[in-house]
Amino acid sequence: MQIEQKPYKDHWMILQVQGAVDSTTAVPLELACREVLRCKMNLAIDLSEVSFLSSAGLRVLLNVVKGLGFVGSRFALLQPPALVREVLDLSGFAMLFPVVQTVDQLL
Repeated sequence: MQIEQKPYKDHWMILQVQGAVDSTTAVPLELACREVLRCKMNLAIDLSEVSFLSSAGLRVLLNVVKGLGFVGSRFALLQPPALVREVLDLSGFAMLFPVVQTVDQLL
């Protein structure tokens, strides 16, 4: 898995994630999310190039949502592919936070 940070207007940071988010890659993703939230920026995770999202990846997303209340930041998922969207829908996670298709929908 690879993670690239891309600043976006109005204090948003987009984390572009590539590859599988599973038990071996969940920790680096969580650390990257925490770093953004520590800077009190809004966070969007771009899932457009994620090939697999396991329960470990879902746990990271849940931890991010829990941490939002402490810093007052906003959070969204961006462009999940069909397979990842299905995991989000079936697990109920798609109801916990916005899932958007374009960066313009973040504003």
